[in-house]
Amino acid sequence: MPGSTIAKRSLLCAALLLGKARSLSSEWSTVPVESEPTARHEAATAALGGKAYLLGGRGVQPVEEFDRHAGSWRKLGPTPLEMHHFQPVAPGSRIYVMRAVTGKYPREVPIETRYVYDPANDSWRKGGPVPEGRRRGGQRRPRGMDLRGVRDCGRTCERYRFLVRRVRSGHPNMAQAS
Repeated sequence: MPGSTIAKRSLLCAALLLGKARSLSSEWSTVPVESEPTARHEAATAALGGKAYLLGGRGVQPVEEFDRHAGSWRKLGPTPLEMHHFQPVAPGSRIYVMRAVTGKYPREVPIETRYVYDPANDSWRKGGPVPEGRRRGGQRRPRGMDLRGVRDCGRTCERYRFLVRRVRSGHPNMAQAS
């Protein structure tokens, strides 16, 4: 997939996350940008503090921050390991990765630890372990879940343990829903 297509899709995700798209019937417009993000796939985007963050993807990738007012992407530090097939949540001032996979296609391996990204310091830290029976890619915030007061990925994030299941060991066994 060409880098410009990835950039357009990333901008679309950023616009959705930052509230630019009010409804499905709203008109869409191209957001002019001065720079493009690193080309990647199977990555994730989170909105925090009026900016969008592009995280993960195949290989160890930099975190990239999109400022819609400046129309530019800024490269930050790399993820602590290759992580893909995840949807981060950002309930406070940090971005949480509770479940993801790492490794090469077709046998990706679930990560064993939750990770927390702090955009203010451009730093990652390990959170608590992902329970063995819950290790797989992906998660979604269940509808109506209260995300206030989440401080770390230790005991506080246990409320996330009943999230949507995804692939456990790569593509050969496909998705497993619970």
